[in-house]
Amino acid sequence: MNLLIRKVILRPLILMVLGSYVLLLSGCTRLMLFVVINRSDRPIEVRYKIKQSPSDILLVCDPPAVMMASQLGTEQHWQELSDAQYKLDHDKRLLTMSLKAGEALRIIVIHTPQNEQDELTEAQRFCVEQIELRGDYGDIGFQGRQSYYGFKSEAGELRAINYK
Repeated sequence: MNLLIRKVILRPLILMVLGSYVLLLSGCTRLMLFVVINRSDRPIEVRYKIKQSPSDILLVCDPPAVMMASQLGTEQHWQELSDAQYKLDHDKRLLTMSLKAGEALRIIVIHTPQNEQDELTEAQRFCVEQIELRGDYGDIGFQGRQSYYGFKSEAGELRAINYK
């Protein structure tokens, strides 16, 4: 009788619980991509300060990476910048790099549980404390919580600061 109970009741029940757990892990997060897009015809300087953390700076935010803005939302892969392509000041937690005309710079990808799809939760997880864009057409800058809100929602799960 015990063998029958295990085969008929417990095995399907265990498989159903495991299947539910796999679905829970795979389908319950969304990705939000934060980028700076240079929509001008000139290069710009991007400078951002990472929030204080016991982790290494490049573990708090994603390593800087670029792609052409026209490639956003495609299968194109991000090209991580080499150490020579950006400056990193560990003491000040500051990253500085140049962004060519038409390029997009990845700042961070935030993984948010589906049940926490509110801006306050994302803002708390956001790694940037301050961001500045400098170019021939003026400067743009945000500090504190505004560093998060400066990135405006665009298509799908993309938030961007556009320099024009």
